Amino acid sequence: MKTYLMKDMRNVCILGHGGSGKTSLAESMLFLGNGTDRLGKVSDGNTISDYEAEEIKRNSLATAKASRIEILKNATMQAEEEYASAISKATEQANKLVNDLSCEIEKVANELVKGVIDGSC
Repeated sequence: MKTYLMKDMRNVCILGHGGSGKTSLAESMLFLGNGTDRLGKVSDGNTISDYEAEEIKRNSLATAKASRIEILKNATMQAEEEYASAISKATEQANKLVNDLSCEIEKVANELVKGVIDGSC
């Protein structure tokens, strides 16, 4: 087994609403990072992270998954740019989703507070 130094490791978390493309993004990252030799599709039920029968049936992950990819130091500039672009787009999407979710939480909290004050709750 190959040994990695902590200074050379990066952890990435992909968050998003159901159906926002998290599994497809992870599958693309694994494929581009040579973590797999095929690009699976959620709709076909053949992605690396969809391996439980219920997940394949529902086209949805049932639990959190961890995957490992190795970005080689001698990777081509194009592959590095594509990877950086995918990470950047995922970060932008995650930031938007977190902002949208924060707004929804604030609306619900305001409605709850209003209901408690006027006695309807």
